[in-house]
Amino acid sequence: MSFFEIDEMVKELGYDGFMLYHYRIPGMSYCEGLRLIERDQDVSEMCKYVPGVREIEMYLEHLSPKDASLKHKLLMNLDESAILKKKVSL
Repeated sequence: MSFFEIDEMVKELGYDGFMLYHYRIPGMSYCEGLRLIERDQDVSEMCKYVPGVREIEMYLEHLSPKDASLKHKLLMNLDESAILKKKVSL
């Protein structure tokens, strides 16, 4: 499974626009077990839990175009040293 496949499944369900995808590690609380899915590596990590539980809880977070643009700019412009020096909230 890939990030692209998740994105396509969500579109088939009728959701469109800017989305963030999350999953919860089975058996963990939302505070400790919620993980962001941003790339194929994250999807592979999520799939490691499937054989043990057969189901994974996924969550969609719909972003406005403005929020999505801000997140993209933030990720593109910050280097590792800036992230360590400054806490940024969206």
